[in-house]
Amino acid sequence: MKKRNIGGVEVSAIGMGCMGFSHAEGAQTDIDTAARIVRKAADLGYTFFNTGWNYGNAVDPHHNEKILGKAFEGIREKVVISSKCGVDFDYATNPDHPPLIYDFSRSKVRQSVEESLTRLKTDYIDFYLQARIDPKTSPEDAAETMSELIREGKVLHWGVSEADEDYLRRANTVCPISVVENNYNIINRKHESLIPFLEKNNIGPGILARKVGLIYGLVALALFVSFSILNIADLSTDGCFTLGCAVGATLTIAGHPILALFAAMAAGVASGY
Repeated sequence: MKKRNIGGVEVSAIGMGCMGFSHAEGAQTDIDTAARIVRKAADLGYTFFNTGWNYGNAVDPHHNEKILGKAFEGIREKVVISSKCGVDFDYATNPDHPPLIYDFSRSKVRQSVEESLTRLKTDYIDFYLQARIDPKTSPEDAAETMSELIREGKVLHWGVSEADEDYLRRANTVCPISVVENNYNIINRKHESLIPFLEKNNIGPGILARKVGLIYGLVALALFVSFSILNIADLSTDGCFTLGCAVGATLTIAGHPILALFAAMAAGVASGY
């Protein structure tokens, strides 16, 4: 596996996002099964694993970190773990669609870190991120809390998710940020303006191609490739059908067979089949 550098830390070029075992992707995978899969990924050369303090559901709100804690027994020094806190799910109000609670206060962060260390079965976390911006906590206060944890050795590097340049700039003056995790893909490019700031300050971008963004990003890619191959201004019958099939195949791969069916139907109508 090739390596990349994120905020001064060498990691595998492809990391493993573990949220889907525990949160937002249907029923939770049992911890033993998920841990075996994560361990297999480590054996294959993955060294960068992403989890979160709040990755779980109403049954087990902190399910995901437990998976990594079990998976990395005996090999902790060989992997890089990224976790995060600062946003909680209010399952008591609505277990199926819980409202979000933002809290990156010093007391909450310190409590979350201690809990993460316990579940991950480690005495340090390589990257610990602010999962979302807490309007009640200034970037300077957030950075100062993380600075304390870094000095104590409980966190080695910190980062922020879904933040703009002003927030990052202010936080970075108090405690240097190592990584930023923002939603960025071929369709959603609103954070692209951050790249010069990240490069200047040696901050690693942890890019998220979230499900919706990835799906439509793949569709856009299929269209782009098809338009490159075909003269869109003068599509033949076969050309229309080929274009529709490219989009349909992409949607099928992305796990949306119904949308793929509509694409195929549209291709048939456009081509006269």
